[in-house]
Amino acid sequence: MSDIEKLKELIHPQAVLHPAYEKYSQSVFELREIKEANSVIWVAGVPENSIVFNLDDYFQEPDQIFGGSKHESCRSDYVIVTDNNGDKSIVFIEMKSGDDKDYAHMKNQLKGSQSFMGYCQTILDVFWKYNFKFEKYKKHFVICTRTSEHYTQKNDRNASANTDVETPLKLEGSNTYQFNRLIARKPK
Repeated sequence: MSDIEKLKELIHPQAVLHPAYEKYSQSVFELREIKEANSVIWVAGVPENSIVFNLDDYFQEPDQIFGGSKHESCRSDYVIVTDNNGDKSIVFIEMKSGDDKDYAHMKNQLKGSQSFMGYCQTILDVFWKYNFKFEKYKKHFVICTRTSEHYTQKNDRNASANTDVETPLKLEGSNTYQFNRLIARKPK
């Protein structure tokens, strides 16, 4: 059984997203902030062997057990885990409806989701006796702001590889983004 199949068993079905629609033979996922009615982005071209889940709305902030002095209770909105013929990636996505400039807090939210995936690795190992190798996945960090506004953003071809939580890819606007852009692959 693959990592993706195991994660689909582990993650509650309510939190797992299904494609909103198909366009040009590509699955398009709608990522929406439930608390912000107009805050939405779409991600197209997500590989078939993937799981997309809403972490923010279905994993309550663990502030009942953690003190929170280092923001360890934070988590991002969405996680996308893919295994495209051995090309393994995890994308952590934080969304803000406004023009939020508190990047330190948003980075903490991304770090919290990365910690959550480490927790999933431990759960799969201890309870399921399944060796999910979290460290084998390329991690990508994305911050989307102004997601309640629809406008065209210029494509930044010089964007960083966004594989370090300290240098996430920053996108603006309620748009459709190609999955390859989220993992910093240059368009062909």
